Amino acid sequence: MKTSEIFNLGIQLGMKKEEKNDIDAANPYPDSQVLYAKKNREIKKIAAGIDMGIEEIFLAKKMFDCDLVISHHPYAQSIGQLPDILLQQTGNLEVYGISTKEIGDLIKRSSEKLKRQVMEDNFFREIQICQKLDIDFINLHTPLDNLAVFILKKMIADKKLKTQGDFIDAVLNLSEFKMADRYGQKAFIANGKKEDLLGKVSFSEFLGGQESDAGIFQIMKRCKIDTVIVPHLSENFFQAAVRAGLKVIYCGHMASDSLGFNFFIDEVLKTEKQIEVISLGGLLRL
Repeated sequence: MKTSEIFNLGIQLGMKKEEKNDIDAANPYPDSQVLYAKKNREIKKIAAGIDMGIEEIFLAKKMFDCDLVISHHPYAQSIGQLPDILLQQTGNLEVYGISTKEIGDLIKRSSEKLKRQVMEDNFFREIQICQKLDIDFINLHTPLDNLAVFILKKMIADKKLKTQGDFIDAVLNLSEFKMADRYGQKAFIANGKKEDLLGKVSFSEFLGGQESDAGIFQIMKRCKIDTVIVPHLSENFFQAAVRAGLKVIYCGHMASDSLGFNFFIDEVLKTEKQIEVISLGGLLRL
């Protein structure tokens, strides 16, 4: 497979599991891009990770002789597009019955704030080392988060999970979360009790690239959402969710991101069985 084929597979998988209906037929995820690639390079070995910075790129080329680096988190021009992906939060929240009219201004202000903040980032370091080492580099962010949400929602439905404790027990049986538990990052109920009902669940914080505005939690509660299941939250967002009366379950950042990433890698290997995958940068993969 070529880098473009691997990237396009990730985009198509993300679109297939997308909850929103109003998505573009091309790449609707500006936080996911081919960051550097040589035309027609055949990929035989991939270094895959949640964060793939300078150190991981160097190891991928010099120690493991990889042809392609795949990062989940954005780098270079993908970081610059995070304000645009944040605007997609309106569509993500509409899935849960929250109208654009209620949250549109909050999300727009958050996007404008993020646009100012990303101007401080160094976009060029990773691209420069990829050019010097001649190794392809892509990232897939929102598409793989879509896959994680799909898996967790399907788990709730298939297992008919009713309570907070049911969800914790089930998620800790998934391989990524078992591995994270062994490393000391275990999913837990942050606000609520095991016997509390899940009720109407939101996974909105898995998507959108960045946190938006803590005011959304009050709106969620008014729209009858009971539980917010998140990879992680900043403390002020957590406190806002608690004040809004929402139950909160933390799944853990690396395990949550690895869940969607592994789904994608498995699909790559179904297409091209001879590709070797090296896990770096926090990816939890068996």
